[in-house]
Amino acid sequence: MSKIQITIEFCTMWNHLPKAVSLTEELVNNFKTQIERITVIPSGGGIFNVDVNGERIFSRKEVDRFPQ
Repeated sequence: MSKIQITIEFCTMWNHLPKAVSLTEELVNNFKTQIERITVIPSGGGIFNVDVNGERIFSRKEVDRFPQ
C-alpha cells in the first residue's frame, strides 16, 4: 500500500491556523504509519481545504463548516 500525501490549505486572514494545526496533529496521531507527507499551506479567501493524494476531500466553502 502506498503512503498518502495530505495537503491542508487554510486562510490566514480568518485565523484558521489553529484548526489546520489541530487537524494535522489528529491525522498524524491516527494515521502516522500511512502518511508520507502533510503539507500545510497558508492562503486567503476564507478557505479551508483538505486534499488527499491530489483529490479534494473537504472544502469549508462547500459545506460551510470545518471538518469534524
